[in-house]
Formats: sequence, structure tokens, C-alpha cells
Amino acid sequence: MKISYYYSLLKIFADFISVFLAFIFAYFLRTTNFFVNLVSETSDFMSFSDFLIVDLKLACLFVLLGIFLNLYSFGLNYNLKKDFLPLLKTYLTFVFAILAYFFIYRSFPFSRAVFILGFVLSIVFVVVGRLKLSFYLSFLVKNIRLPKVAFCGLNAKEQAVFKSIYKYFKYFKKSYTFNELKKLNSKFDVIVIKNSDNLQQFVDFAAFNQKQLFVLPFDLKLSHNFNDINFLEFRTTTLVGWSRVLKRAFDIFVSAFLILILSPIFILIAFCIKLGSKGPVLFTRNDCGEPIYRIKKNQERFVMYKFRTMQDKSHSKRYTDLNSQNIRKGDPLVKIKNDPRVTSFGKFLRRFDLDELPQLFNVLKGDMSLVGPRPHLEEEVSKYALKHKYVFNVKPGITGLSQVSGRSDLSFEKEVTLDRFYIQNYGLLLDLKILFRTPFVVFKGHSEFLGSKNNCKK
Repeated sequence: MKISYYYSLLKIFADFISVFLAFIFAYFLRTTNFFVNLVSETSDFMSFSDFLIVDLKLACLFVLLGIFLNLYSFGLNYNLKKDFLPLLKTYLTFVFAILAYFFIYRSFPFSRAVFILGFVLSIVFVVVGRLKLSFYLSFLVKNIRLPKVAFCGLNAKEQAVFKSIYKYFKYFKKSYTFNELKKLNSKFDVIVIKNSDNLQQFVDFAAFNQKQLFVLPFDLKLSHNFNDINFLEFRTTTLVGWSRVLKRAFDIFVSAFLILILSPIFILIAFCIKLGSKGPVLFTRNDCGEPIYRIKKNQERFVMYKFRTMQDKSHSKRYTDLNSQNIRKGDPLVKIKNDPRVTSFGKFLRRFDLDELPQLFNVLKGDMSLVGPRPHLEEEVSKYALKHKYVFNVKPGITGLSQVSGRSDLSFEKEVTLDRFYIQNYGLLLDLKILFRTPFVVFKGHSEFLGSKNNCKK
């Protein structure tokens, strides 16, 4: 959920500023007459400009240690008490790292009194910063759509326990049956149930409909200590928390870099498209001039950018004049072999997947990722079986496991199977392997990939 990521990133920013300001305050406090007379240090005092560089390094070190020690874990439980132990571990490791530097190099880059003062003040500043951040969270909650929770099979006491743990949700008042949940599908984001024999149907429903699932593993009794109760969370992908943040940062950096260095090629391709045939440079609209939507994560619509490779306003012919040439009948996708609508320059673009380059802008915007399942058209998705919708648990990608494992020559079911494997086994190393293999697959050659129709409204 977005609020989880916003709040965790705000904690990082608040802690960084708190530690940074604490050591600056300690620096100036050390220079006062009171501490000059109190402290017997005789070493030269570092200049403020040099100290700022050291202070930045200290603040970065604290945040990095916090990330490593799970101080900034992502989740939907924002109880500040849970941060006590990770915060204590981070501080102890922080102090140990600085002391280790002292013992290794036998010198301190600044006054030891500044270090002691800075350490004490940083504790105070971080705690105060976290308390203030909890107040700002209420403002954040008012301006972000909160996840809606549907209970299924929980009594009033069990619902109250969940609400006390997860405060930043919107709750439906009643508890629903499974059949009632299916009818409410588009109106909630989170399901909370009790462990039961039909658990698998809830797991499948959540996975295929992009819902978050929490399970109470036992019936609550009066003897239970409610402070020790944990709801089990079922996840459909390993792409959560810092993995998701790292993937997004990688996407932004690589897509921006590629757009910058490939900009002359973009201009050259656009010029050749306009020179070779009439029509727009980008293929984003159907024959009626309406946007062609594809489906991304959580089954939301977006417009995907591609260089135009066909004759203008010939998109709908694949469902009329060329319908008999569809070689993928029986699955949601449409593929016309030796498509007569493709221009001569369009064949060249498709041969080397150059028509896909504008999707780098979709990656930069956040609609897509560099690696992920292929985004399909809205009307193609309408033909999906429920099990096929598992792919909407992550962002679609320019390339992916199915693309480097057979591309459009794969059956639709095999493509979905590979995409599901990717979603369940995501890792940055897997992304790098897929990106490394992509150029070799492109230059090796493949069958043409074509989209499907987007009917014009009367």
C-alpha cells in the first residue's frame, strides 16, 4: 500500500535530518566557553566546513545501518513501539562502527566530546522527530486513499483486535461470507479471515484479484494476551518492501540514462516514420482516434507508447479483413502472420524491437518496469480466465522472462506460467539476467508480435 512506503521513506528522511542536525548542534555546543573549560581535549578542532562533510557521512551511515537492521521495514502496522528494538540495535551498531574506526586508525576526525554530545543529542532528536512524524501521519492519512478492509468470518472481538493493530485502514461494518466478498470485489483492498479448511480459496481469490490477505491463525479466547497476537500476511510476490524500492530506483536510473543516450535514435526513427507513411509517429490511438489502453498492476489502465509500424488507421482490420489469418485462435491474444499492414520501415523496427523504445517513458513515469510481464490490451484482458490475472500483481515490463524464453512463439498458457514464476521468485539478480539475455534474443530474431483490437465506440 502506498501509505506504507510514504511513511517509511519519511522516517528515513526524518532520521537523516535528526542525526545531521544533532551533530551540528553538538559541534557548536562544544565550542561554548562552558564545554571548553569542562573538556580537557587538546587536539586541534576541525573547521566547520570540514565537519559538515563528516556529519553527512555519519547521517548516511546511521540510515544505512537502519535499513540493514530493519529499522525502516515496510508494513501496514505503524505502531511506533515496534521500532524500539531496531532503533536500539541501530544506535549500538552506529556507536560500535565509530569506535571501531577509532581503534583501527588511532585517531578521531573530530573532537571525541562532539561525538559523545552528538550521540546523546541524536537520540533525543530522532525520538522527537519520530513523535512529530506521527502527528504528520494524520495529515498524510487525510490526503491518501486508505486501503479498505473486508472481514470474513471474524466476530466483533476479533475485528476489534485487528483494528487496534492496523489503525490506518477504512473498515466495512459487517463481516461477509466468501460469496458476498466476490460480489464486493472492486470495493475493498484487504481481506481479513480466520484460518479454516477453505483457506486456499481465499489465497487464490486474493492472488488473482490483487487483494492483500491477513489470516488469524486461531480463535481468540479471553485468556489470550492481545498484545502478542499476530495476523499472518499472505504475499503473492517477493517484490515488496526494499526490493520494490530498489527495483523502482533501478528503473528510474536506467530508463532516464537510456532516454538520454538514445535521444538521437528516437529523433531519427521519428523522421523515418513520417517520411515513409502518413500518420502519427507513436501508436497510441485506434482508428477512431480514441486512446488504446493496456492493463498494468492492479488491473489499472494506461496508454503504452510504441513507434507506429503499421499503416495509419488500419488497426481494426485484424478483426475484419484479416481475422481469418489469426494464428492464435483459442487464446486471448491475436497474431497475424505476414501482416500486410506493416510498413517496410515498420518491419525493420519490429525485427530489432526498436518500436518498443518509447516504453522507456512509461518506465520513467512508473506505469511499467524494465522487466515484468508483457502489458496486454484491455479487450484481451477481458478474455482472461481468473487464474491469468495473477500477472497484475506486479508492473508490466518492456522485457521479461517469457520474452527471453520464446517470445511470441510461446503459447499464452506458457507465457502466463513463466510470468507467474517471475512474480513468485523476483530478485534483482533475476532482473539483471533477463536484461542481459534480451539483446541476444532480439538479434537472434523472432516472430512478429502484434496487438489486438480496440473497438471504436459508435
